[in-house]
Amino acid sequence: MKKQLSLTLAATMAFTGCSIAATVNSSGAPHAITSAINPGIQVKDSLDAANIHKAIVDLVADALTPKDMDQLVHRFTNSDQKRIENSSTYKQNDGKLLDDCVGRINNDWKKAYGHDFSIKETSVFKPDFYSIEQSTAGADKELAQDVTANSSMVHHALAHDQKIAMVTLKATHNMAELKVPLIYESGNWRINVPNNEDASALRQNLVDHLSAVSDASAHWPKDEDVAYRMVTRHVLLAALNQPVTHSGHAGK
Repeated sequence: MKKQLSLTLAATMAFTGCSIAATVNSSGAPHAITSAINPGIQVKDSLDAANIHKAIVDLVADALTPKDMDQLVHRFTNSDQKRIENSSTYKQNDGKLLDDCVGRINNDWKKAYGHDFSIKETSVFKPDFYSIEQSTAGADKELAQDVTANSSMVHHALAHDQKIAMVTLKATHNMAELKVPLIYESGNWRINVPNNEDASALRQNLVDHLSAVSDASAHWPKDEDVAYRMVTRHVLLAALNQPVTHSGHAGK
């Protein structure tokens, strides 16, 4: 029986835990979900919201850490990681622009909010920001096709019971909806980035998006959680090989 699991978070998710509400499956019965989820513990019915949340938070933290490209790439699927690491520009010493940009954001963050950028200590993933759709490749072929649409991986190459997910960041007044595909591999949720992204493109995307954030520092929101959302969206856009398409404020 087809079993598609769809989850919208009903309360704040923190790095140390989160609170969510039960959802309803295709038979009408609610899934049994614990009220306090530790990221290290998989929830019942394969609703793995805390670990999906952690995968995104870790990616953003890596992007805002100087000289951490190696760790950031490990947040991608195995095939994406290998492709980027095998790019001719991967080992080139051309990351200074990116590190300088990260440095500016960290300095301005401390001025604006009184402490260093530390997304792991915040709670930004709330129902008005994003939702998660999760299943397995065999149970939801449509979701499997969506998750693998922009990569060399084809949906029917996934194991029948392989967990897949689509995170959707909701549209804001100046930022479009963003879909982020994830695949569970080697014990972790990993982002499936487009197959046309190499090391040079990834680095340039990060420079472009983080520069947009830095350039708008005078207009950062007063609410720090909203600012973390803004940075999260830009890092994910960069990872998904999408350009900066707007001018002015960096968005929320």
